[in-house]
Amino acid sequence: MEKKILIPVAYFRKLRLRNFNLLIANSSYLCNKVSRYNNSVEILYPFVDPIDSKKGSNDRKYLTFLNPSREKGIRIFISIAEKLQNKSFMVVGKISSKNRMILQRMENVTYVPWTNEINKIYHDTRILLVPSISTETFGRVVIEAAQFGIPAIVSNQGGLPEAIGKSGLLVDNIFDVSEWLNNIQKFDDAQFYNSMSDEARKHAKNFYTNNINQSFRSILFRNFNLRF
Repeated sequence: MEKKILIPVAYFRKLRLRNFNLLIANSSYLCNKVSRYNNSVEILYPFVDPIDSKKGSNDRKYLTFLNPSREKGIRIFISIAEKLQNKSFMVVGKISSKNRMILQRMENVTYVPWTNEINKIYHDTRILLVPSISTETFGRVVIEAAQFGIPAIVSNQGGLPEAIGKSGLLVDNIFDVSEWLNNIQKFDDAQFYNSMSDEARKHAKNFYTNNINQSFRSILFRNFNLRF
């Protein structure tokens, strides 16, 4: 009997991809990367469970940065916060002792250890910052925030542009702090912010569990003639 296997391909370099009947990538970016090894690739985006969140407002004050590691762009974030002393920033997650000491000296930065109650973080977040210097295959955190009407500013690389859609802004030169600053300042306009916030909520619905499950069913039927 012919072997039929579906596998995620986030770690495709470790695998013999030509041996599989079907590969599932979590973004078009990753799909394009692995298609050189196997043409049987389908895209299945990460999902989020619908949540009951209150409509966002300009009362939310924090520009939030999650998972403050080197790969996620902690040095870029620090440079941004140093330049914008009139803004309030929040850093959430495990951080090196060196960088934590730097943040403790910055009066406009609030540090929060990692928490399972991430919804509370989003309720206080005005803008999500994703200054990743490593290539991310998607960026699920952008969708999580979008459910709360939180627009994002992200590095224009990897799968992040797909995650953000039209619900935020892209930074082409990720090491140019001035480009981050200019994009942040655009959200000072209330009309612009509210428009992006509404777009974020709309965009997040594309990734609700039911929609992604339907996409998965379509993949199974299209490739294996399976229904469930």
